[in-house]
Amino acid sequence: MLAAMADQKTEELPGADTPEGQRLQDAQLAFERGDYGKVRELTGTLTGGDPDVVAAATALRRRTSVDPAQIAIVCACLVFFLFIVGKYVL
Repeated sequence: MLAAMADQKTEELPGADTPEGQRLQDAQLAFERGDYGKVRELTGTLTGGDPDVVAAATALRRRTSVDPAQIAIVCACLVFFLFIVGKYVL
């Protein structure tokens, strides 16, 4: 399955002929199949070397991170829940 996905390149990633470029390609394939833990693991190792590869790895890792708006909404819901509990239950 991975071989079939590797043949269907949607975009050319930087560093194609380097080991870092291969890890970036593996991270891109993991992203496309929804394995975000693997994406974070692979992009975490791409911190040095070619600046284009590092930039692409950072952008890919950022796409799998938690959305700050989601954190704000969860916190607001928690505060509202505590308000309701304090007002009507206690």
